[in-house]
Amino acid sequence: LYASAADKGHTEAAYWAADAYHYGKGVKKAEIKAISYYEKAADLGHVASKNNLGLMYLQGKGVDRDLQTAFRLFSDASKSGNSWGQNNLGGMYEMGWGTVKDTAKALQLYQRSAAAGNVHGASNMARLRAVLEVAAKAESAEQETTSTPDAATDTAPAADETPDPAVNNQPAETQILGGSSTD
Repeated sequence: LYASAADKGHTEAAYWAADAYHYGKGVKKAEIKAISYYEKAADLGHVASKNNLGLMYLQGKGVDRDLQTAFRLFSDASKSGNSWGQNNLGGMYEMGWGTVKDTAKALQLYQRSAAAGNVHGASNMARLRAVLEVAAKAESAEQETTSTPDAATDTAPAADETPDPAVNNQPAETQILGGSSTD
């Protein structure tokens, strides 16, 4: 039903047809069909379709992995206020995928995503803040170590100040990518 309406130019129907094929909801999972319908909906301005299509390009599902295309699609979704697009674009900046690595921009995007109520954005924001804080403390300790020989033992960050190792041992895509706009 969605596919029929999508073929007639109905934007929401194209999105829901893509979602059905992407996740195998009521139909056999078919990533190539999902991409086709996400592209149709995205071309008609459907913001969540841009985000979900970006995920497919990032992960190489049904298409060749293309970080620049994923970046562009997440950027379009983010500019339209999509919290998943903001979160996923933040991940692209944090990792330097399809763009120059920029942790300040990543943090800003995670903050926007979190402010919109996206729990993945909030989680990524907290994780990145902790990583940046530990890095700053380590850099400060290193600078003091080079200036005074005994400073290393006095200024090194305590073990309990580092982020949870269980989080840090996860693959980057698992930590950063929040998922699609239908999660």
